[in-house]
Amino acid sequence: MWKWIAIAVAGAGLAIVLTLVASPVPRPAPATTRVASEHSGATGKVEVPSLKYDFDTMEQATTGSHTFVIKNVGEGILELVARKPTCGCQKLILESHDVPEGAPTRLVLEEDEHGHFPEGKVFRVLPGGKVEATVIWNTKLETGQYREAVPLDTNDPDRPRITFEITGFVTPLVLFSTAEIRGEASTARDTTFDMAVASQVLSEIRIVNMTSAQGEVQLRAEQIDPAEAEKDFPDVRSLKCAYRVYVTVPKGLPVGPYRDKITLEIELPGRTDANGKPGKYETDIDLYVQVRGPVTVTRPLVNFGDIEVNKGAVEKLYVIIREVEKPVVEVESVTPDFLEAKIEPTPDPRRFVVVLSVPRDAPFGKFEGRVVLKTNHPQADTARIVVRGTVVEAL
Repeated sequence: MWKWIAIAVAGAGLAIVLTLVASPVPRPAPATTRVASEHSGATGKVEVPSLKYDFDTMEQATTGSHTFVIKNVGEGILELVARKPTCGCQKLILESHDVPEGAPTRLVLEEDEHGHFPEGKVFRVLPGGKVEATVIWNTKLETGQYREAVPLDTNDPDRPRITFEITGFVTPLVLFSTAEIRGEASTARDTTFDMAVASQVLSEIRIVNMTSAQGEVQLRAEQIDPAEAEKDFPDVRSLKCAYRVYVTVPKGLPVGPYRDKITLEIELPGRTDANGKPGKYETDIDLYVQVRGPVTVTRPLVNFGDIEVNKGAVEKLYVIIREVEKPVVEVESVTPDFLEAKIEPTPDPRRFVVVLSVPRDAPFGKFEGRVVLKTNHPQADTARIVVRGTVVEAL
């Protein structure tokens, strides 16, 4: 009997050993990795009743503002981090009395004079607190429809970024019937072009200064009946004041393309700047004129395009001189210095070939030059050719 008891005990012991061997040893649970943050524990939670505002119609050179409300409905401190708006003409001011002890109650976010925005600045709000976020929008001299965004990053894990969106339409204070004047002028007589300047917002504007970059054209302005100017603005009605600006290209200019930039300085008596002085508005009008006469240049603008430095390039054009018994034409000046120009006769004594060459090993990069031709015609003694191109590496 004791033998069977011993066997039973031994069997039970073996079973226990086998059970221990078969059962895996429990391993400790892996440690959870957390990203360290300045404020441990609960974070803020953002609630914003509205993110969009339409300024509707605004005038140029005016400022509008709108205040959004940001609430912290979380159990921890809410952090708002400055991010750059889509336009430097916006300023954001964050204000709250519900801030941690020692934290600022007001933060102004805007570009400095060098165009730098203080990205990364943090504004903190206590649980249950609220922030007034005021977006200030300066229209400056922009016109038309606009849509801009003012973003803020947050420490709310469910809403890491909020973006305020402002929209509207800027009505110009001053209207121009054109941004450029194009046409033909004559070497034999003065040629006058005109344009209109008006306002449907201001009852008075003053053109106080007009300048020409070339200094060769004559400029004049006169105030006219606003109703007369409406034909220059087919989509505008009810103008309050208007001017007619006259640009006269004098006779005697060289045959060929003529370019100029007209700058108009306009005083706005109904608007004042930060110093209380009358506001001013300045704009440029481009003038593109083809001067024609008894001397004809078949290609007044020659564009070489890309020129491989080891190949150079050659272009040809014709100069035709009429009304002179024995026409003469010669090269007076060439720019840039590496550009070459020479005159070749043809069987027709009135027609000459102008050969323009960019030599091998010309300087790399874009260039724009001018070739001035001298003739013996009394009404068109000079002609100009504009030359462009880009010297590139060998392809």
